[in-house]
Amino acid sequence: MQQSTYFDYVYKIIGENLQKNPDKLFESKNVYLFVDKSLHLIWIWAGLQSRLFHRYIAANWAGKLKNNKEFYGFKYEVVKEGREPIEFQYISSEIKRGPEKYSFPGESRKKKRKVNKFQTTISGDLSSKTIQNKFPKSLNISNIHGNNNINIKINAILQEIKEIHSHVKYSMQHIDKRINQIEQLLRNHK
Repeated sequence: MQQSTYFDYVYKIIGENLQKNPDKLFESKNVYLFVDKSLHLIWIWAGLQSRLFHRYIAANWAGKLKNNKEFYGFKYEVVKEGREPIEFQYISSEIKRGPEKYSFPGESRKKKRKVNKFQTTISGDLSSKTIQNKFPKSLNISNIHGNNNINIKINAILQEIKEIHSHVKYSMQHIDKRINQIEQLLRNHK
């Protein structure tokens, strides 16, 4: 039986298909899947310029992968470029440093935790009462930032709507293309 390599757990969405072991990673216009065996998680990394349609396809593929015997019971999580959680950042660091050292994405996190387990020291009083006293009971952020906070929220919502509009437009073009293919097949079949 052949030994699995790091990139056997990395996939790229191309149209409606899944490409194992892609040539390039973390391209802004693409969507990738990383199987993180240590967390029992399939990460769906979506570039800032990726299409909603491709993210949807990636979620479908993640669902299919997690039904495979090897990944049965894995969860999946979508992460957007530039907003990757710390747990995912281990994977991008592995790729920058050289993934040949690891068997699967996220493996360095497991090794790092073993080291940290012996280096951790706790100092000071960490009782829940001490921690609660460090923060005010309520903090009204809108009073601090005034209307600027509202503008930020409005701009965020507007950007989201624009992105959805762009994806709907792309999806409609994709649907038209598929309808034309079906009609062509029907004409040729007569």
